[in-house]
Amino acid sequence: MDSTPRTFNDSRTFCASKSPSAYVIEVNSAAENGWLVNLTSTQCHAAKEYWLNAYNINNTKLFTWLESNATAVYNNWENGEPSHEAETCIVSDTMYGGEWADITCTYLRPVVCEKNS
Repeated sequence: MDSTPRTFNDSRTFCASKSPSAYVIEVNSAAENGWLVNLTSTQCHAAKEYWLNAYNINNTKLFTWLESNATAVYNNWENGEPSHEAETCIVSDTMYGGEWADITCTYLRPVVCEKNS
C-alpha cells in the first residue's frame, strides 16, 4: 500500500516495481472489498479513493481486470455508477464503505498493490 497519489498508469508501474512484482489490487468479492476498506482505514488513518486494477477497454461500461484478464463479475458501484464511458478507470471509495466509481485515469489516487500467492 502506498498513500502517494499517482495516476492509474503510474500506480501500475509502481506496483510492478515491487519485489516480487505486484499489481494494482483486483477485488473479486464483498469480503475482499471489506478487507480493502479495513486495511486502508486502519493503515492510512484517512478515507480515500484507491485505484482498482480494472479498465473499461471498449467504452462499454464493462470492466476487465487487467492482471487476470477476466471480466469483473463482482462489483460494488456507487448509485449512478459507472457514470461516463470516458471515465475508464475504477476507484474504491473508502469514505463510502468501499463503493466504486469510474473516474478519469489521469486523476491522482493512492494505490494498494497485490501479489499472486
